[in-house]
Amino acid sequence: MYHKQQVCYEKVIFLLKKYSFFIFKNFLGVGVGDKHLCYVGSKLTHVFPQYLIRGNAFINIFSLLLLLLFNLIGGDITNFDGSGGERIYAKTFADENFNNKHSKPGTLSMTNFGSNTNNSQFFITYIELPFFDDTYVVLGEISSGMDVMHAIMNQGSVTGRPKTDIMIVECGTTNEN
Repeated sequence: MYHKQQVCYEKVIFLLKKYSFFIFKNFLGVGVGDKHLCYVGSKLTHVFPQYLIRGNAFINIFSLLLLLLFNLIGGDITNFDGSGGERIYAKTFADENFNNKHSKPGTLSMTNFGSNTNNSQFFITYIELPFFDDTYVVLGEISSGMDVMHAIMNQGSVTGRPKTDIMIVECGTTNEN
């Protein structure tokens, strides 16, 4: 039997907000490969149709259920299965502020294992999630590529495991708006 794997290279561009210095620097550092850490090769570990993309375990069961229902999750650059994560700093780092809100689809936010435990894991919302505003630090938003987000959501399942592997194949910085 012949199995053809579909390969699709699409670009999503995020507008990052620099209000949280350490989180911004960590996400950007992992994005460009600082300290031999990089998102390239990592998978989006959880995709819940119509809600979210995700990749991590959470300490608060209520937050976990909400997160599992409304996002797309990725960023596990160590175990590649949603159970790990890394950072450019020696230790986990603080939730710097909660000024930016989960006010629309395409919001990029950092996952955590509880207060002040940020690493490389992130999630992207598919709907407005105001109840996350004081728990997860918003890093930015999709400025281009919501159509890619819709296509990724179509690969989701009720268990969160994507129907197909969705891998980050390239990342870096751009001057595009």
